[in-house]
Amino acid sequence: AHDPDGALARYEWFPEGYGYGKIDPPLSASHSARVTHIYERPQRYRARVQVEDNRGAVAYREIEIRVGPAGDQPLRVNCGRILLPFHPLQDGHCTPDLNTVDSQGRVWLHDQKHVSGVWGRTVVNENVFGYRIGPLHGTDDPDLFRHFALGGIYRIDIPDGPYIVRLGFADMDNTEPGQRLMDIALNGVAWKTGFDIVAATGPHTAYFIEKRVVVENNRLDIRLTRNAGSPDTPQGEPILNCFEIIPDPAEQLPTDNDPGKRAFRDNGDPILYLLSPSDPDSEAGRHLEFFARVGHMYRVEYIDDLMDAFGWRTLVHAGATSDAWIRVPDARHAPRRFYRIVPLHEP
Repeated sequence: AHDPDGALARYEWFPEGYGYGKIDPPLSASHSARVTHIYERPQRYRARVQVEDNRGAVAYREIEIRVGPAGDQPLRVNCGRILLPFHPLQDGHCTPDLNTVDSQGRVWLHDQKHVSGVWGRTVVNENVFGYRIGPLHGTDDPDLFRHFALGGIYRIDIPDGPYIVRLGFADMDNTEPGQRLMDIALNGVAWKTGFDIVAATGPHTAYFIEKRVVVENNRLDIRLTRNAGSPDTPQGEPILNCFEIIPDPAEQLPTDNDPGKRAFRDNGDPILYLLSPSDPDSEAGRHLEFFARVGHMYRVEYIDDLMDAFGWRTLVHAGATSDAWIRVPDARHAPRRFYRIVPLHEP
């Protein structure tokens, strides 16, 4: 920058957005013509540098910086939370005070419009978002379920690989089943047909569904459409309150420095393990562990003779309050035993 009729007195940098005067400059000095900033969250940013001269005159320039989701970090979005309808940031450039911090200290990003290389809704305007007040049950984080986005497509440009997709819902309009039915697809593949929030969990109640998906071609589309049997009313339109895209931790394989862990891929099918000291390929002498997902229950069963098809006995029921590896209690000491781990939840 230069000043033809005076001297430059001050640079002010707003790497995560100016907020139209509501955000103080995080980087400011008299000679900071060049700065470095690391972006930690996958959002669209309208970075701004503002220069003031010795007479108080101000000039600025802005550029868009796009930070896409990383393949090894969760993406959490509070759908419908965006500066609408009468605001210049209508397509959702980062406004830090709109992000939501949940009861576990995790940050949920406010909504934004999709452009190449990032995530967001493919269509953004004042007609696709809403907000509801009133009692809300089943969650410690009601702010995640008061805003919502109407049916449409969320497009996430994300590295290829396995992920867990979690969608959060709360129907604050309807009190009886059958009043809002929606179809949900991931990358064009049907997941739920005629999904009914109230039938699944009741009115005014937060509810999550989840599914494992393998992303290819660096893109994940979440599409919600009104089911043909849903009433043609505003209360019958599909909604989405929040979502998470989580790298699938069950893809972690045993490592040399942690030989006891055995990856359990939770696809709804029982997983069979054999422990036998005479079999070099067995799990004998190792800790048998599997990855339990938060809120899910599993039944660990064992049998000594596979010819006894009806001889499976329950060893323990296991669950976790957070994603964690769970160790089978007596697996290391069994002389010869078959184990299976049976998910007790909807895959």
